[in-house]
Amino acid sequence: MEVLDLFEDLNKGRYVVNVLDSNIDSGMFYNQLDLKNVFFIGHSFGGSTGILCLATELRFKAGIFLDPWMLPFFEDQSCFSMISEPFLCLLVKSFQTKKSLSILKNLQEMHNQSQFYFIKDANHRDLCDTPFVNKCSLSLSSKVGFRIERFAALDLTSDLIFQCLGHHLGKSFRSGSSKIESLKKKFLRSEEYFSKLIA
Repeated sequence: MEVLDLFEDLNKGRYVVNVLDSNIDSGMFYNQLDLKNVFFIGHSFGGSTGILCLATELRFKAGIFLDPWMLPFFEDQSCFSMISEPFLCLLVKSFQTKKSLSILKNLQEMHNQSQFYFIKDANHRDLCDTPFVNKCSLSLSSKVGFRIERFAALDLTSDLIFQCLGHHLGKSFRSGSSKIESLKKKFLRSEEYFSKLIA
């Protein structure tokens, strides 16, 4: 939320301390930023942070949660009822426990206008940039049996995010190609998959 505060200050022409070694004039951002439709996107702990932000910060108009870490909500899910904006939640079965899946199911039932998807045969790290910067994580993923290729996971995740953004912003982003549609059929599971996992 501090980042959003900073953007608002820049847009209002307020002086913002530049901690970078550059000569950029912050005044150039005056009245140049569109802050009417601000989204929150977060992975893992950032995903759980996003859930809380969407519940408590009205400036966010939608959220995207990438395999959120649900431990912070094991004892208290009261903030779920405070969420009034739509969100997209992408999940990986291998990262979520039965308890966290049960909590996510409660979240889904309270907000049936939002979207929940599971990415089959994926690893928790496949929903961020780790597979592209850490060779150790790649070798680990291959050893424990995750079969989705890193670029396939990136393409699939990116397409779902673009479609979500386009829907809520009223804009038309790139539509799914035949490759994306093939990936969806092979790896994507919808919210009905919840029932099988928590049974």
